[in-house]
Amino acid sequence: MTESLVAKPNRWWTVVGGGMGNAVGAGIFMVYAFGIFGKAIATEYSWDREIISYCFTAFLVATGFGTVALGAFIARFGVRWPAAVFVGVFSAAVACVSITPASPFLFYLVFAVIGVGGAAATAMPYAVSIAGLFDRHRGMALALSVSGAGIGAALMPQLVTFLVSSYGWRIGLSATAALIGFVPLFALAVLVRDPVRQVIQPHTGQTVREKLSALSQDYLGQARFWLIAIPIVGISVVSFGIMASLVPLLSDRDFSNESIALALSSAGIASWFGRLSVGYLMDKFFAPYVAACVFTVTACGILLLIFGQSPPTAVLGAGLIGLALGAEADMVTFLASRYFSLQLLSKVLGALWVAWAWGGGLGTFLSGATFSATQSYSLAFGLYVLMMIASILVILRLGPYTYPHSQVEPGAG
Repeated sequence: MTESLVAKPNRWWTVVGGGMGNAVGAGIFMVYAFGIFGKAIATEYSWDREIISYCFTAFLVATGFGTVALGAFIARFGVRWPAAVFVGVFSAAVACVSITPASPFLFYLVFAVIGVGGAAATAMPYAVSIAGLFDRHRGMALALSVSGAGIGAALMPQLVTFLVSSYGWRIGLSATAALIGFVPLFALAVLVRDPVRQVIQPHTGQTVREKLSALSQDYLGQARFWLIAIPIVGISVVSFGIMASLVPLLSDRDFSNESIALALSSAGIASWFGRLSVGYLMDKFFAPYVAACVFTVTACGILLLIFGQSPPTAVLGAGLIGLALGAEADMVTFLASRYFSLQLLSKVLGALWVAWAWGGGLGTFLSGATFSATQSYSLAFGLYVLMMIASILVILRLGPYTYPHSQVEPGAG
């Protein structure tokens, strides 16, 4: 039997709040906005592009530590207040970039603070609430919440470009900081709900040892944690590594700017579709099987990029990889919520988000390092295919859900 939860009414408003928060999250800011600000900053300070890229690295590393801390706070105090404090730190730190002296070290330090606070400007806090408010439709609710990131990815670059061109990067950055702070704080204060949890044992088909393991606070010592974490690292390494090298790869093949833009758009559209479709499928089918299918599709996309030399092939390959980009957040939260109690979920997700963030940093490093050594991305991409095969083998070792679907949807209302 799964955990029975009594939630406040209007649980779908939590999904709406999650969508709003994800639309202006830390990932959206760093991927779709900071590149525009970074170019202006590098030009004004006469910095090499490596300094800006190291700011991103500092952000990713610090995000890992931030998610662990946030997970512990959420487990003790609930979702809303810890997440609001972290978001406030995130927004304030982004605003401080505009007044930070032209010192690379100080920039790295500020972006580390952005990473720690940005742990709450992710899908994580909303996913914890949604997991407690939804059961049979948990996958779809998570997917709808995460899909807000697609809206942010489409609108944020246009907004930032307008602000920088009209008012300069300092005022533009301050205005962006206000936006990415106000929206999630409003969502957390008004829309997001903390479910009231009543702990019930895992399903009765388990042995006593398995039940005690499922409830143990030592989740790092449980095999099921690593059977989820290892594939999450794999898909993060692959998706970040490929997307970071996609534009230079296609440029090296003398593709036109229109073809490269089409490939990027294909990945973006596919990521949106991946969020919704994977969430729906995990509600209907055994989630490790769905994850294995996503990894298989991703491997096929990589092979198309390796061996395909035509723009249509590149567009298709980028689209297949885009599915993985959209599915990551859905998969990690859904899998964690089916194998760990909701009392442990925030801590488990904090640790898994470390794997995701650091895996992304490793992926971008691997792509760059192998190109520097071989003047080709083929070695890295071949390694990524092997990672996907290994991820498939690992994820399929997960046994039956510890907390399967309940017969009664919690928190309906």
